[in-house]
Amino acid sequence: MNFIEELTDLYQGKQNELSRMKDQRIIDLNKKMGNNSLMNLKRGYQNDNVADIVQNSTTKKRYFVENSMVYQNYDHVFLRDHLNPDYKASGTFMFVPVKSFFGTIIPTFWYNIIIIWVFNAILFMALYFDALKRLMSIQIFNKKAA
Repeated sequence: MNFIEELTDLYQGKQNELSRMKDQRIIDLNKKMGNNSLMNLKRGYQNDNVADIVQNSTTKKRYFVENSMVYQNYDHVFLRDHLNPDYKASGTFMFVPVKSFFGTIIPTFWYNIIIIWVFNAILFMALYFDALKRLMSIQIFNKKAA
């Protein structure tokens, strides 16, 4: 219990410090850009329904236990554990800012571009070598209905 209380105090202190830093940054930006400018930007560009989906904030099961390890089941956008090979959560997270590509961490934008070009290359090769025509000429697909 003492260990948990020490951890609680440590992380509470870190959260308080980060909250103060965030508040100061907001105050500085409001002075620079004008009063309530950040709130107006948020109202104009944030979609709460999309944020709920991306952050999985509506889930009732916020954590799950697997092999005596506790895993987070919300706010995957801010989660970096998916890059750790020991992280055993099923599947890959869709809305994370970086992806692991053959052991290399790259931004999601470039990961998506690579995937699109790989699929384009595969489709080009299939069209070039008439793969669909060859597939359809296989005897299994040419069976007549009895």
